[in-house]
Amino acid sequence: MRITSTSKAVRLLSPETYRAEAETVKAAETVAPQPPPAPAPHAVPVELGRTFAGVVLLVESRSMVMQLEDTRFIVLDINGTESGPHTGDRVDVRAGEYDGHGLMAEAVNIVERATPANAPPPHQSVDSQAETDPVLQHARETESTVDRALPNFLCREVVKRYENSAGGNEWELEDTLSAEVLYSRKTGETYRDIQVDGRPAQKSWPELGGDISTGEFGSLLHGLLANQGAQFQFVKEDSVNGVAAREYSFRINRAQSDWKILSDYQYIIPQYSGRVWFDRDGKHVLRIEKKAEGIPSAFPLNSVEAEVNFSEIRLESSQTYRLPAQAETRVCIRDSHKCSRKTIEFHDYKKFTGETKITF
Repeated sequence: MRITSTSKAVRLLSPETYRAEAETVKAAETVAPQPPPAPAPHAVPVELGRTFAGVVLLVESRSMVMQLEDTRFIVLDINGTESGPHTGDRVDVRAGEYDGHGLMAEAVNIVERATPANAPPPHQSVDSQAETDPVLQHARETESTVDRALPNFLCREVVKRYENSAGGNEWELEDTLSAEVLYSRKTGETYRDIQVDGRPAQKSWPELGGDISTGEFGSLLHGLLANQGAQFQFVKEDSVNGVAAREYSFRINRAQSDWKILSDYQYIIPQYSGRVWFDRDGKHVLRIEKKAEGIPSAFPLNSVEAEVNFSEIRLESSQTYRLPAQAETRVCIRDSHKCSRKTIEFHDYKKFTGETKITF
């Protein structure tokens, strides 16, 4: 799942991503997983205004991502030169305005050049219960099989976005979005025929602003069940929509997290925890709930939650799959009463076999 946001409220992008602005609320694919944050070799001062100090994580064309000590990542637009910053360098940056992609870097001071890293890769712990619990084992095997067998498909997604500026349980409907979604294992989701309140939109799905999410179809399940570092604990026998189920709690630490939460020019990859419900024999996931933990105090958001409910969907005459039916995300702005809530419904699933366009 992925979460994003622009100037209206909060944008949610995902394998899992989230995006929002500090002033307003905007709200978890499939994007390629970001590399896990590496620990900074030395303590670095916190930024004053828009001056940052940290380690360069990525340099690509005229963009740079730097990692701060508090686990945040800052996206900057730079004037690339051969002698400029490289991955692993420690830098001080004075930044200017946000240009819709990253902060404009006005000055980049290289404090220390990168040195060859000879340290072994971090150890990834394996959850002992997941290795011995037959339901969890079956769920992981089933997810892997279904992920490989899932055909390309189309569905209609309808999103209702709400805001709550006064606290409490009163939510005001802001707008309704809809789009036809084409899902492919190779490329993730593609959005077309996008509408806002029933009118055709002239922007792409991520550019709409407000509470936007992608990644519900594959990355959410894969990020949980294929993650060997996920820690599971059986909670109780339960039921979901009348289906007998087994409820488990789970936790994924920051080093193994695939959830990316963005707020304009900065993002975090947080640890998260939640609950997952399997049917009795572990063939299907029925519901997932998750919540970000350990969000840095300097990050604009202080709460991000997401949940997805799955239903049995027939894509072919003789084949059914467990796919998302409803989803919801909730996010709150730090030092503010503003929160946003987004509900999603998926329907009209169809198998997608291909398109051909011939021009003369």
